[in-house]
Amino acid sequence: MTSTLRDYYLGIRNTLRQTHWATHDLSTFEDAVEHLLAQQETPSKRENYEKLAMAYIDYWSRQDAVFLDVESTRIEIAGLPISITPELGMRHHGDNLAVKLWLNAYQPKRTFRQAVQYMMEEAKRQGWRTDLQPVL
Repeated sequence: MTSTLRDYYLGIRNTLRQTHWATHDLSTFEDAVEHLLAQQETPSKRENYEKLAMAYIDYWSRQDAVFLDVESTRIEIAGLPISITPELGMRHHGDNLAVKLWLNAYQPKRTFRQAVQYMMEEAKRQGWRTDLQPVL
């Protein structure tokens, strides 16, 4: 489990989960940004969150994409149970995507991304949302 002290982006990610990703309506995130920024005690964090929020709003206001509900699932590989939990799902240019984000860390090494890709593909083989394409 990630510590709140170490997860710099937890506040903005949770706000996105509760607004845009849950309602599929960008205006809910736009409405929540002011409150999110007011909660930030550190000026640099407030400034970074504001830049990130404005870039997010600008990007999504220009996209032809619809969010999808993507439930978590558990798979088993060699007797080891593994949870598959994408942050969000979306339909973009006709493709259904399951998206895994890396906001609180450097982009993982190639072999790690390949392992995550494999686990998401294995989840599809085991019956989880066969219509989804994993995106890392």
